[in-house]
Amino acid sequence: MVEIPDGFDSYAVVILRRPGNAPELGEEEAEALQQRHQEHIMSLIQSGAAYAGGPLMDHSNPALRGLMIFRVPLDEARGLAAEDPAVRAGQLVPDSFTWWFPAGLLDFDRPRDGRD
Repeated sequence: MVEIPDGFDSYAVVILRRPGNAPELGEEEAEALQQRHQEHIMSLIQSGAAYAGGPLMDHSNPALRGLMIFRVPLDEARGLAAEDPAVRAGQLVPDSFTWWFPAGLLDFDRPRDGRD
């Protein structure tokens, strides 16, 4: 494991992608699963486990579906992503990694109403 140098921030990141062998679902089943998936993402954000999560759009790889940035360690983020109903149903596969960059470039802890 690479040690992150001083002066860098790091985040656990999960990219959700649709596997080529995802089971076919009926419309009602797919809608219900999507609802449970969205509820799972929101519960992670509301609990403080994740900073943000949402769909990926306008990309060159149609298998890419979503991205989550976590505030918990990578191993815990992997476990939480594995609990996603869409992952359990085989509709999504989580790819996870640690993302690091010079400290201070991002501030997920600032107030969400735009105040400094």
